[in-house]
Amino acid sequence: MKISITDTTFGGSGIGRVEGKVYFVDYSVPGDTLIIESFKDRKSFSYAKIREIVKPSEFRIEPSCPIFGICGGCSYLNIEYDREIEYKVNILKELLHRPGGLEEKDIPEVNVEKAERSGYRSHSLIKSEGEGFGLYKKRTNDVVPFPGIGCGILSPQLNKSIKNLDHKKISRETRIAIDRSGNFLYDKSDAPGEIDEYECGIHYKRELNGFFQANRYLRSRMLDIVREYSDLTSKDTFIDIGCGCGFFTLYLAPDAAMGYGFDVDRKGIEHAVKNGVLNSIENVKFYTLSSSEIHPHKVKAESVIVDPPRMGLTKKTRQTINAMSPEKIIYVSCNPSTYSRDIRDFICRGYKLDRLTMIDMFPGTHHIEIITRLVKV
Repeated sequence: MKISITDTTFGGSGIGRVEGKVYFVDYSVPGDTLIIESFKDRKSFSYAKIREIVKPSEFRIEPSCPIFGICGGCSYLNIEYDREIEYKVNILKELLHRPGGLEEKDIPEVNVEKAERSGYRSHSLIKSEGEGFGLYKKRTNDVVPFPGIGCGILSPQLNKSIKNLDHKKISRETRIAIDRSGNFLYDKSDAPGEIDEYECGIHYKRELNGFFQANRYLRSRMLDIVREYSDLTSKDTFIDIGCGCGFFTLYLAPDAAMGYGFDVDRKGIEHAVKNGVLNSIENVKFYTLSSSEIHPHKVKAESVIVDPPRMGLTKKTRQTINAMSPEKIIYVSCNPSTYSRDIRDFICRGYKLDRLTMIDMFPGTHHIEIITRLVKV
């Protein structure tokens, strides 16, 4: 069927309508006129793919990657980077308005932080099938091998090192990383399992498979924004939920009287404790504990920092934070959809969205990372 693409949505698809029905079309651009084919049909909407570009949008450009549209890693390489940012900001505002229930007047100005669009990842999870390494094709488990020039979002050192991997020693999914010194590590027993990272004067040691922000250009900026939003004083106590190896906790600790880090990942907490000693930071304590098991009245904190996985916060965790009633909640999210759902609880309990930054940690892809501050009214 023929369709005109009018907008974009979270997930990277373009949107169009035919006889009132919504179609989400992979790799389409607002302004496109297309012939599409539906591959997953629902009553009120369908997912579709492009069969023919009848008239390309004026915003279309030639993708920098030769396998764009085949590999599922990127969504926006067929438009200029500034336009990608514009689309992501609009998607974020729409999610805050609908699932979040915020009126336009209640959404603060969106501060945008960005850096290089390519070569930004210092670690990644790559796929292997046969003799090649790559990523999954969109909506499938079929591996699309990287092109000869490598993957555009991986650092040049990673692309170079991937070519030297022994296929016989690699499983279907493999974690790879480059540390601060340029050493290549991968997820096998004959490779070192601990990585050294340095950001904003803090020395972090972490497990290869442990969580750490992947964008080597924007990690330090993320730390600074969270510090600015926390606005801690030497009398304040803060809690960091989802602290991992102590990424935010250790950087914020010198500004505060005391900091507490919680994470369900035992190895992450073990590294957080080591990193505290490594950096001679004594006013922090770390606990291997699910966020839903934190007792709201055992610690009085002026600020709570949360950085949950894509699923967002559980209902119990939101209830715990509301029971703590901190002055500020700094919420770092890689999924503005679940974030918008979560902040409804906080707003209903007397908080307002005060500061908002979209920090583009994943250029070229559909992912949207945000750092926000909610303050007690």
